[in-house]
Amino acid sequence: MVNQICPVCHNQFKVKPYRANTGRCCSMKCAVKIKPNKLHDKQRASRVSIECGVCHKEFTVKPSAKDSAKYCSMICKLKFMEMRFKRENNPNWKGGTYERSGNWWWAKKIKERDGKCFLCETTENLEAHHIHPWKKFKEERLNIENGIALCLKCHKEMHRSI
Repeated sequence: MVNQICPVCHNQFKVKPYRANTGRCCSMKCAVKIKPNKLHDKQRASRVSIECGVCHKEFTVKPSAKDSAKYCSMICKLKFMEMRFKRENNPNWKGGTYERSGNWWWAKKIKERDGKCFLCETTENLEAHHIHPWKKFKEERLNIENGIALCLKCHKEMHRSI
């Protein structure tokens, strides 16, 4: 065994001869204090600074990623995507408001009223189905009498047969 002195706590400790050059600290607790960052100094020096496209904070990347990196975090990337593809910025936007915004309470009332699938009578995976189609009968869209509860399987079959 070879005697070493820990550069952090200055305690004497022993290592096996093959670890004499690499075993610098007496414990992991002391080793973390020497290397708080996993990046080596050489790697840290070769990084490039870039400005985030959303929050405008400066962040560093490897030189190979400088052309493709645009955001400092996933949160900033998601904020950009939301701004870029929201409403009038979305290529599929047709203006106005979302037509089915009041549909959730209608579906809830139908499922509560029926409690089981109209066709197979299961109580699992219930969905509300419009008897008169949503697209053709605007005045009947939120009418409770224009709905029946169907399970997911029967609902898919119903739309395939229409």
